Amino acid sequence: MKSCLYLVGMPGCGKSTLGKQFSLHSGYGFVDTDVIIIEEQKKSIEQIYAEGGEASFRLMEHALIQQFFDKENLVICTGGGLPCFHHNMALMNQHGITVFLDVSPEELWNRVKNTDFSGRPIYQDKTPEEIQAVIRERSKERYPFYSTARITLRSDRIVLEDLLEALDKLE
Repeated sequence: MKSCLYLVGMPGCGKSTLGKQFSLHSGYGFVDTDVIIIEEQKKSIEQIYAEGGEASFRLMEHALIQQFFDKENLVICTGGGLPCFHHNMALMNQHGITVFLDVSPEELWNRVKNTDFSGRPIYQDKTPEEIQAVIRERSKERYPFYSTARITLRSDRIVLEDLLEALDKLE
């Protein structure tokens, strides 16, 4: 396998963790789209949203993802919303292998509940119950996009071996 591997799913599903593990295992490079945008813009995602709104951020993601289409041997950890805008999911499916990390909303909450939400605009100024409701709602909204991935790993405990096994079945 030489193509790019795009990891998609909700915040907290383990994209960065699994992506870094696969990168170390395979020798692939690793990038995180949110980190690249923050570094390129020299602003936090919260600042980008405040200045240009979500639409501006989504256009940045779309422009960035296109830069990877001619790359090989790269793991790309996408922001949670990236697959849901500008036909990004279809484009990633055309140019690489997409993997949806399908983790339950309850487990997502368990993983993020002790997080500092100040950098996540959709969770700011919300009670824990409201954040749980947002996670459930966003999971449902995004599922139709995520579910078009070539590989779906559905578990609250996805490990590297799960990904390696699924990739072997593709070849």
